[in-house]
Amino acid sequence: MSDATEHVEVMLGEPHKAVLSMFMPVFIALMIGQINVFVDTVWCSSLGVDAMSAISTVSSIYFVLVGIGNGIGIGVNVAISRRIGAGDYEGASKCASQTILAMIMLSLPIIPLVYFSFDSLIIAMGAEDVLEECRDYFVPIILLSTFTILNGVLSGTFRGEGAARTASKINIISAATNMVLDPILIFGLDLGLRGASLATMISAILFVVLSAIVYRSGGTFVRLRRTSPDRAILGDVFYVGLPQTAELIIMGLMNIVLISFVLRCGGTEGLAVYGMPWNLITLVMIPIHAFAAAMVPVCSSAIGQRDAARLRTGYYFTAKTAFAVGTALAVVIFLFAGILLRVYTHSSSISEYHDEMVHILRIYALFLPFYGMIYVGSSMLSCLRKSPYALMSSFLRNVLLIVLYAISSAHTMEWIYWSLCVGEIIGGTFMFALAQWQFRLRYRKMTANIPAV
Repeated sequence: MSDATEHVEVMLGEPHKAVLSMFMPVFIALMIGQINVFVDTVWCSSLGVDAMSAISTVSSIYFVLVGIGNGIGIGVNVAISRRIGAGDYEGASKCASQTILAMIMLSLPIIPLVYFSFDSLIIAMGAEDVLEECRDYFVPIILLSTFTILNGVLSGTFRGEGAARTASKINIISAATNMVLDPILIFGLDLGLRGASLATMISAILFVVLSAIVYRSGGTFVRLRRTSPDRAILGDVFYVGLPQTAELIIMGLMNIVLISFVLRCGGTEGLAVYGMPWNLITLVMIPIHAFAAAMVPVCSSAIGQRDAARLRTGYYFTAKTAFAVGTALAVVIFLFAGILLRVYTHSSSISEYHDEMVHILRIYALFLPFYGMIYVGSSMLSCLRKSPYALMSSFLRNVLLIVLYAISSAHTMEWIYWSLCVGEIIGGTFMFALAQWQFRLRYRKMTANIPAV
């Protein structure tokens, strides 16, 4: 049995084993991606508070670009897994081929659109004090944004056939490249912030190149091939992928609004202190994100097989595990916040903020278990092809955060920290409640043998 066939057999097998077998490769891939951000932040912290503020500001725009790729990646993941579960292997290959081509074409107009509106956007956010630093970090990111988007799409095609291990190996190579290039470009060639973003984008290009080599060598179950456009196939992918993309983009755009309130309240120094503990939270949330991502192909293939028992087992195993892991991580972070933040505050220009960031990180730790349910709930809604509900939940959560931040910005940064905590607890609870509602409806239909799309 080839590795490609083995991946599919595991994905279609016992749900606990399938989720766990995909968890570690997905975890490694996500961890490597966040370690890249973490390493960039550590290196750039030596450049001072203005550099850190610029990264926090531009990261919101970068998150929008990543969201486009990841959203469509989830759509193609679900579409491929369902077709493999139903035995439509040719359709699975067409899904991958047409989605990749479509996203290359759709990503190109984004480059001039964002590039020429960048200065106005940064000024509107209130970060004109660090406009030059933002521009330095931003230029490589937007000019090479097609590769950022393709990273998410290709990760989705690999996971759709259960080949998360393949994506993980490619991620490790590209991330190692980024880590080696960071100090060389930032300090060795004296490129500063531009060197950090250039290293990130070179690693994104490498991921696409290595993925293309794997597909050309026939090392996957799904095969890329030239096919005529099929509206039904792309419609299936985008039906799930577009709401997911919109959800991630809305989160990114609304985060820009949130940052403007943070800047109004605490200035660029306040944004840097607010953002660094959040980077650590994003890092420690990866195990929960990995479980949710590993669940998608398993539960999507179960729906394709019309196997209600596999669907239920895979979902509840993931949800219970994710909540338990989130609770354990919250305790660890609360107890060891000071130690965890030492790596960020090694620079003399940042060290004076250490105690305040420890306080912030402990507030953030309180919402971790609930924040993890956003990932699980959104992933299940994707499996059920109910992504518009996840989009609605994310929109309402971010509207709530904007209202809370608007009120808090008239007071102190302490109000903003607690606003984030309250908003994420409410948002995580609501997202999971929606997923539970839709899951139960689908489960009843499947057990009663009622056809459902």
